[in-house]
Amino acid sequence: MKQLKVVQITETFATGVYTYLKDLSDVLDEIEGIDNTIIYSGKRKGTPQNTITKSTRLIQLYMSNEISIIKDIKSSFNLYRLLLGINPDIIHVHSSKAGFIGRLVSIFLGKNLKILYTPHGFSFLRKDIPKTKQKLFFFIERFISLISKSTIIACGDTELEYAKKLSKRVYLIRNGINFNGLPTYMDHAPNDRLTIGILSRITYARNPEFFNQIALEFPEFDFLWIGDGELRNEITAPNIKVTGWFTEKQDGYDNLKRLDIYLQTSLWEGLPISVLEAMALRKPVIASNVIGNKDAVKHGVTGFLYNDFSEACSYLKMLANDKDLRLSLGKEGYELSKLKFDVNENFRKLADYYFESLEPGK
Repeated sequence: MKQLKVVQITETFATGVYTYLKDLSDVLDEIEGIDNTIIYSGKRKGTPQNTITKSTRLIQLYMSNEISIIKDIKSSFNLYRLLLGINPDIIHVHSSKAGFIGRLVSIFLGKNLKILYTPHGFSFLRKDIPKTKQKLFFFIERFISLISKSTIIACGDTELEYAKKLSKRVYLIRNGINFNGLPTYMDHAPNDRLTIGILSRITYARNPEFFNQIALEFPEFDFLWIGDGELRNEITAPNIKVTGWFTEKQDGYDNLKRLDIYLQTSLWEGLPISVLEAMALRKPVIASNVIGNKDAVKHGVTGFLYNDFSEACSYLKMLANDKDLRLSLGKEGYELSKLKFDVNENFRKLADYYFESLEPGK
């Protein structure tokens, strides 16, 4: 049987994108007829120890995470030579930088292959760049989608709606989590003080300043930031503990299970896997009402979506004073995550799409 050659290309190889590719590789490994390769740029702090299935080839290729004409041309040329040697049937690019370079290079490969692109959060939705740059990124996304004839594989429902503004070739495969082994992390010993936390890199996108303000507002509670990052200096509240970097998935779960309430303070998202993990562990979620979070959290059912500081504090007080409500929201979160965000089910649909996309007329 001829193997379907699939190449995943990513600039970032940490946090949510790493988890996505790790889980996808596990699923593809169980499906006969798929040869999977991951081309990635250098590792970052917080990149887990390599747990990618051994049947997946890993190839490191430098890509700058910032715009640099000289570096990007060099990366594009090296990627072109690499892909010529692999001769893939499908190229699946991930995140904005690899999404641009990978789709641009694919135009010059000179064969009838399928190009797929998962943004994991569109770059033009970032809040840390001026509006002129947002408009530029939107134009670039639209232009490269058009000339590469790529299909956008959205990882969440709202991302799908934005994808439709860029291309008619769109498809939804939601992010998911692996429920295998999760039951051992369901229960934890009661905390001496109510514990609220987040699992993420400490970056501008996760809004650590807001998280810190919440902690200062509630000195009677303990707060836990599971992870580390370049903006750690913004975490100054004495009741916040930062775990530091961890490379084993189990370490993240061990800390996540300690929480009474999960607090996601993002400024923007794709579809946050950490929120899905918290829901799967039956944690009530309080999250900013932004793209990605609102695709995961069902307001008033699995948690609450806030629009400002006052609302976030109000929801936190409500949950702090009502253990039964915390348990009820946590239970509903588990049921919803099991229904919509099971990675094995969702990624098997993606594998099916890989095969279907190569059928004549697709």
